[in-house]
Order: sequence, then C-alpha cells, then structure tokens
Amino acid sequence: MRVKISLVLVITLWAAISFVVGLPKYDDYYEHQSPAWLSPEAVFSRQATPARQLSWPFSTGDGSLSNQLHASTITQNFDSGLHKLVSPVDALVHLTFDSFMQAYGKNYSLAELPRRMSLFSRTKEVVLDSLRNFQAGLQTFALKINQYSDWDDDELKALNGVKVSQSALQELQKLERRKSTVRVRATVRIPAHKDWRTSGCVAAPYDQQKCGCCWAIASIGVVEAKNCLVNGASARLSVQQLIDCASSRQGYSNYGCNGGWPTSTFKYIFRQSSLARDSCYPLVKKQQTCRIDKIRRESGCSVSDSSFGKLRYKVLKGENEILYHVAKTGPVTAVIEATRKFILYWKGIFDDPACGRRSHDTDHALQIVGYGTDDGKDYWLLKNSWGTTDWGEFGGYARIKRGVHACSIGYIGWAVVEA
Repeated sequence: MRVKISLVLVITLWAAISFVVGLPKYDDYYEHQSPAWLSPEAVFSRQATPARQLSWPFSTGDGSLSNQLHASTITQNFDSGLHKLVSPVDALVHLTFDSFMQAYGKNYSLAELPRRMSLFSRTKEVVLDSLRNFQAGLQTFALKINQYSDWDDDELKALNGVKVSQSALQELQKLERRKSTVRVRATVRIPAHKDWRTSGCVAAPYDQQKCGCCWAIASIGVVEAKNCLVNGASARLSVQQLIDCASSRQGYSNYGCNGGWPTSTFKYIFRQSSLARDSCYPLVKKQQTCRIDKIRRESGCSVSDSSFGKLRYKVLKGENEILYHVAKTGPVTAVIEATRKFILYWKGIFDDPACGRRSHDTDHALQIVGYGTDDGKDYWLLKNSWGTTDWGEFGGYARIKRGVHACSIGYIGWAVVEA
C-alpha cells in the first residue's frame, strides 16, 4: 500500500514540476525511453532521442562506424513499422530551425541567419509535401531533411561534378546517331532483378562533400568492381589520383573538384601502367599536384595493369545496352540531373517531373549497381557519393524510375568489360 501511495506521489510531483518548468511528463519519459521507441527526429537525423530533446549528441556525416550503426538502426526500426508511433509528417511539422542547426552543428552570423532560415523553411515545405504525397500513395518517393536543407543553389552545385563540355556534347550527339551494339537474342535471358552489392565487389559509398569529384568516384568504382569480379579480389583504388592527375593540366577534360566527364576519366585510367591504392593516395577532397610517380615507388601502393590490364571500358548507348551490361558484366557508370529534390531524397522510386529528359541535361555521375521492379514499377539501383548516413536508402543508395530517362539517366553509360 505504501509503495502504491509513494508511486502516486512521485507521478504527481513529476507532473507538477513538468507544468511549472516544462520538463517531460512521466508518461512521455516512459514512452520515449522504451526500447521500442523511435523518435520523430529519425525522419531527418541519425540517432533516436526523446522527442522533446532536440539537441542531439552525434557528429555530422564523418562516416564513422558509430554513425553508420546509428543510421542502420534507424532504417531498420523505421522500416519495421515503429514510425507509426509518430508519423514523419507530425515530426517534421514541429521541427524548428534552431533544432536543425543543433543537429548538424551549424552556426551562422546574425546577418546570415535570416537567409538560412528562409532556405530551410522552403525546404521544409517541399519535404512535407513529399511525405504527405508519399503516404497518400500519390507519388513513389519521399524526401527528408538532411544537412543540405539550408544550402543555396550555388552550394548545392558543389555536390555535382559532371561537366558537359563541348567535347562531351559532341560525344553525346555522335552516340545518338550510332546504332546500338547490343543484340539480345531470345535465348539470352536477362534476369528480372540484379543487385551487385551481394557479390561483395561493391565498396561502400564515398562522401565527396563539397568537392565535385563524382565523375572520378563513379568511374573508379566501376573499375574496382569489375577487377574484383574478374580476379576475385580488389583493392580500393585512389579517387585522389584521378582528381590530381586525370586533369586539364595533363590534357584531360577534368577539373578536379570543379567537375569532369567519365569518358575522359576512363581514357586516363586505361592508359596507366598501374593505379594507386586509396590507402596510399587517400581522398582529400581538393585538387593537388599529381603525386602518382612518387606513389608508384612506394612498395605495395600500386595495382599493376597485369590485373586491370585485362579490362577495357565501353561507352553504352541507351537503357537497353545499360540494362544488358548491368545484368551481365557488372556495375555501370551513369550520369543524371541531380535536382534539389534528388539531393533531399530519402526512399522509394525517384522520378522528379522537374528533371530534364534530354541527354545533355546532366550534372552528376554515379553508379548503377542493379535494377529491379517494385509494385510493377521498374527501377535502377544507384550508388551515390554523398555518404552513408544522411542521404538515400540502404545507406547511400537510391532507386530511380527505369525505362523513361528519368532525370536524363540512361542516354549514355560506361561499362568495364574483359578485353
């Protein structure tokens, strides 16, 4: 009896204090601490916390194992249905700009603050619309608040790195006139689904941040994967070598963190006697002086052409050729138009009506690592280079509508095949 009375007194005292100073009520605290609780902040953050505690103790996108584990746990919890406790829409409605800044460790001057608040508010409305439409079944993808939600257009452009130069435009025009080189006979079976991640030859996505080197990441990733598929194992190859060495200084149509083009990159790769390992020539996300000659003199730092020399690259025309090579040979490098909505992508099959549909409406490179069909909708499985914890589904991946050149994907691709 005394225990019951004591418990009632504790609850009453807790409620009184909550009313006076604004602490969480007892039932809120109990529910928030339950192992089955996933906070509303999981809609836009990487760690579950009490819904009223908006100052999160996590770092922002450094790719550490702890952050990857947080992201993985949230994805699993959310997809398992725990999000039904509080809907993503309800969670986002109550998100303030102050909370957002705390979550991502952002600090602005008093002069800059109003502009950033305005950018965030506009993004929040776009994300809310997408969540409502996704929940209502009116669109096939959902967006979320992420670290890019208060960036302006110029800052967002830094996430992209495809330069459609005059030579690239001429290549696209020439490709349009070329007949397809793929003749798929009825006896050649294309599987309905493919995911090269299950092969163990697709490395984790990079986080390029504000270095527009997607052209380098998407190109070397396909070489890595094919080398692994052919030879059974593959070292992670250096993206920084491409940024520093496959540049306009050396006669290639690439400009470090200011963009490049995959054809030019593959030409450089397959003219080399060896490629540096990422561990010896790591990504620093800025262009520097080419150091490949020095790296090659260091023991164990190079992968010789006796390995990748048995391979060659091939430019692909159209989605049928790309489909065939993703099905039969491995991941394929592709280019798309990365709109603001794509930069805010969370989950589902993406298809932004605002995207371009022409071959030259592209500004971002990534890898197609698979394809499939979900609820009657065909999609490409994309591996991006915006990290593993704050963008996309499956830890840095996305699905985009296949067969309609969504966001200009599928006009051109680059495969690595056996010579």
